[in-house]
Amino acid sequence: MKEARSVFPIYLALAKQLALEVPFTQAKRNLPEKPDLETFSSVHQWLDSMDQRVMVHQLRHLLQMTTLNASETGLRALIQRHLRKPKKSNVDRDKIDFC
Repeated sequence: MKEARSVFPIYLALAKQLALEVPFTQAKRNLPEKPDLETFSSVHQWLDSMDQRVMVHQLRHLLQMTTLNASETGLRALIQRHLRKPKKSNVDRDKIDFC
């Protein structure tokens, strides 16, 4: 969950930039260190769906135009997230190359 907590702000910013719905209330956007199983599952499902929707140029634009790229932990977690995928799409590979 540590990785998800690190990338969550990046994905929230992407959703806002792209006007995509975020299925979490404002109060639930501060992820707990040890979430319950339901929260854990819903966060990972949302991150996976965002991975499919966000293209590398959108990610590049966000990271170049905000201070989110200042977080080495967040960027490292983003790279690890894509590297760990058992089946990588061309979009995943493009994101890894960019990061």
